[in-house]
Amino acid sequence: MKIFSQTMLDELKIQHPIIMAPMFLVSNQKMMEEAIHSGVMGVFPTLNYRKDEELKATIQHLNTLEGPGNYGVNLIVQKTNPMYKKHLAICVENKVPFYITSLGNPKDVIEQAHSYGGKVYCDVTNIPHAQKVADLGADGFVAVGAGAGGHAGKNALHVLVETLKAHFPDKTVVAAGGIASGKALASMQILGASGASIGTRFIACHEATVSNEYKDAICDHGMDDIVMTEKISGTPCAIIDTPYAKKIGYKQNWLERLLSNNKRVRKYFKMIV
Repeated sequence: MKIFSQTMLDELKIQHPIIMAPMFLVSNQKMMEEAIHSGVMGVFPTLNYRKDEELKATIQHLNTLEGPGNYGVNLIVQKTNPMYKKHLAICVENKVPFYITSLGNPKDVIEQAHSYGGKVYCDVTNIPHAQKVADLGADGFVAVGAGAGGHAGKNALHVLVETLKAHFPDKTVVAAGGIASGKALASMQILGASGASIGTRFIACHEATVSNEYKDAICDHGMDDIVMTEKISGTPCAIIDTPYAKKIGYKQNWLERLLSNNKRVRKYFKMIV
């Protein structure tokens, strides 16, 4: 049975069907360099750069590199991200080749990226959301299922991937959530995914500048150590159940929920959090 799809490789100009997932405060320039040299797609959140000149310098440097892989950026495209429009302008000016959008309306990203041939995949967790971004012209979906690190969907990944392909047979689908081995990647390709977005296992790589304690935790903990919390941002998020996580709890209190849902103040509250 042929399970391999060339679509993702051709669209993203990479050698292997793997996206090194964007990770807040983890993904860095060195990891992107290694992705390019290794034949995969490296993606970093623009929010990892709080100074515009640093973001611009990183993108310009990555544009000079050649290899079998490629790089892209992740943009939070909702109003809670005060840097969104500035970061998008920098990315478009420097012709970033690939975008992953999260948590909002990706219309501007899709239109501006397509103006110079950039590709845009959008995080989706269900069919209605996928339909909205498909109608806007998204090139593909990152199917974020239950078990994804960070902000996760509620649907089982093997159900989400197969359903997306049934509804959108011409769209590229990338599976995201708990994939850390070749067998797991192959299982998603059998269901119709063109590739996988893998984040957590790369936290333990040499190029990541997180603490050794964090890297050890990634290697030493298993599925029974993962919990869902809304305490961090108001959006369900998968984390390691550390003593600190236990201490702060997994649910927002009534005031935090009020501030997270208030259209006038939630942008500022989430920034503080």
